[in-house]
Amino acid sequence: MITFENVTVRFGDFTALPDLSLHVEEGEFFTLLGPSGCGKSTALRTLAGFNDPASGRLLVDGRDVTALPSDRRGIGMVFQNYALFPSMSVRENIAFGLKVAKRPKDEVHERVHEIAEQVALTPAQLDKGVAELSGGQQQRVAIARALVLRPRILLLDEPLSNLDAKLRNQLRVQLKELQQQFGITSIYVTHDQDEAMSMSDRIAVLDHGRIEQVGTPREVYERSATEFVCTFIGSVHRLGEQAVSRLSQLPGSPVAEGLRSYVRVERLTLRERHRPNDGRLVVDGVVDRADYHGYFTQYAVRLGDRSVSVRVPWSATESAFAAGDEVAIGVAPEDVLQYERSGPEAGA
Repeated sequence: MITFENVTVRFGDFTALPDLSLHVEEGEFFTLLGPSGCGKSTALRTLAGFNDPASGRLLVDGRDVTALPSDRRGIGMVFQNYALFPSMSVRENIAFGLKVAKRPKDEVHERVHEIAEQVALTPAQLDKGVAELSGGQQQRVAIARALVLRPRILLLDEPLSNLDAKLRNQLRVQLKELQQQFGITSIYVTHDQDEAMSMSDRIAVLDHGRIEQVGTPREVYERSATEFVCTFIGSVHRLGEQAVSRLSQLPGSPVAEGLRSYVRVERLTLRERHRPNDGRLVVDGVVDRADYHGYFTQYAVRLGDRSVSVRVPWSATESAFAAGDEVAIGVAPEDVLQYERSGPEAGA
């Protein structure tokens, strides 16, 4: 459906995208994930026609659109700041693109009301000014304005970042449902890992304009292809050489010595001392702090002169620990993620 073919984008002497090659399937909800400045928004805006690549091609259904103006690419876009017209009503904002396209008045009226209903905007809200709406309602207007043109492709650039956490979670679900309802191929840009993991069919993780990994949320989380992906997504603990050596000696262990090694904090187990280890490496420690989050508890456990974070999901059958409790941390060899050494040493 959408192909970036060796796309390079430069701004003066700065190369934002060195050589981007990527393919997005029709109907996918595809996310570009990475830290600020990694090139994800540049990639999106280049596909939309707002940036001209220095080299490479952009293909949609095999058709080269690299030189096409943005309004001829069949692409809708939702911006981080919504980009609504403050002097217009909600109805006029949604209808704007249809009027520019000189669609008949009756068709404009029908399509505006149809899309407003689908994004949960009421008839009364259609006649309000956009400034009278909440942030979540304004976001729905921006989405409606893009969808009313019935684009084959929808681009979303950090569309939920200006909303509070509760509303952001609600709109994640609604946005994904709308995408599935319309069957629109969607590319979503975010630095928020939870958004990417919960909404995406596939994710491309970027760093310094280069793709580190493309895969399903489960693949990039559980089988992170590079050290950057491993440490960027989720929370991990870096294992020291002694722990790696001991893990490598457990029966059937896939752990190899001499590699940078990590384990995700929720894959560590926390138990009373002297319980069976179930084939894990077990290290004794003392709880320094317990932070209760409802569906999980985050523990800081002191191991000698170091502190290790352990995230324990709520369970009616497992013990809760308090500061000062003597505990044992368990690490399963199959949960260890390993990478070739590169760059300065860090971690414990």
